[in-house]
Amino acid sequence: MWIASLISSRKVFKNYLLSNLQYLIFKRLFPYVSISVKCIDGSIASLSVDEYYALLVGLRRGIIVNYSCSDNAVVLFNGLKISLSEFLELDPRALLLGWKYNGGFWELNGVKMKHLPPPVVEVFNYRMYDRLRYVKGSVVVDVGAGVGDSVIYFILRGAEKVIALEPNIKYCYEMLENFRLNNVEGSKVVVLSRSADSHTLSELVSEYSIDDGVLKMDCEGCEYEVLLNTPAEVLRHFREVLVEYHGSPKPLVKKLIEVGFKVSVEKPWAYIRTETRTPIPVGFIYAEV
Repeated sequence: MWIASLISSRKVFKNYLLSNLQYLIFKRLFPYVSISVKCIDGSIASLSVDEYYALLVGLRRGIIVNYSCSDNAVVLFNGLKISLSEFLELDPRALLLGWKYNGGFWELNGVKMKHLPPPVVEVFNYRMYDRLRYVKGSVVVDVGAGVGDSVIYFILRGAEKVIALEPNIKYCYEMLENFRLNNVEGSKVVVLSRSADSHTLSELVSEYSIDDGVLKMDCEGCEYEVLLNTPAEVLRHFREVLVEYHGSPKPLVKKLIEVGFKVSVEKPWAYIRTETRTPIPVGFIYAEV
């Protein structure tokens, strides 16, 4: 790793030995201290530990071919020049899957997004929610709406209304910007900047008179508290449920079957390591009446 970092950073930095030494020390002891770098042209910049790491990885993988200290921008393998901060938001797969950068937003087949994190690619390129069959004309409850990519997808699929829950305020602001870019009507979407808990679905079903709705959940573990504590009569107001599980799917499957859903479970497609280094499986549960 050390040798690879030296080789990668040597392409763009005059002080690559010192900057790599700073990186190795700072990432362990002083993660919020900036790393001073000097580019080949003599210009100087300060990078955070995360920015420096992302730059090294991009150079090593050939995604980045050059970096400019003067404007803190990278040149990608396809000749596109974007800010380093934009690169930190970018899923590199998007560059091979047709997304184009239009100086402020990314675009693919008429869909516009402020940034391109991995969920955007998974929604619009890998079509992860195509398995939901009853979106058109339905009220969709989107628990864990992120930057609004799934919300926009459901609107394009003909949803009557999408109720989007997202506790991260930064994501909520970006979600609203993405709605503006895509001319999403305010009457079609309700954005709630909050987490979901054991009472959330009961409250939403009552407040928005949901019947034969669609429920999508990707909330990094809250699915257990929400589904296991929601009364069966409330869950029966949903015709279709898609849950990304983070752990054992068994208790969720048991609850959904007891409610009356037909349930299928996909094998984990990823494993997340916790602080205790225990791998947590991540996959999908699909249920329909």
